[in-house]
Amino acid sequence: MTLIFTVLIFLGFMLMLAIGIIFSRKSIKSSCCGAADLAKDKASCDKVTKQTE
Repeated sequence: MTLIFTVLIFLGFMLMLAIGIIFSRKSIKSSCCGAADLAKDKASCDKVTKQTE
């Protein structure tokens, strides 16, 4: 019974997160040098990132 209750709570939180993503209407951002800003026809990241020391 505890396992079923835990799975239901977990699925409920995942559903709430999905609804939040859908209604926020923002694109999901990745960590690959701003891949959300790239043109859709580019397959790879052309930007070069500089590391400051």
